[in-house]
Amino acid sequence: MIDANNTRREEILLKSEQLATVSPKGHGRVTVNTRDPKLNVEAWNMGQTSKK
Repeated sequence: MIDANNTRREEILLKSEQLATVSPKGHGRVTVNTRDPKLNVEAWNMGQTSKK
């Protein structure tokens, strides 16, 4: 888990550097905007149950 967190932090810092973001609020926006999209679990479950 620690390695995954370090990798994510490195991604955020790299993107912040590319965008020349220096403020904490800017880093927060980079964090949110570079996040992987959430899975739609309900739609996935519905697809699974219809196959039975």
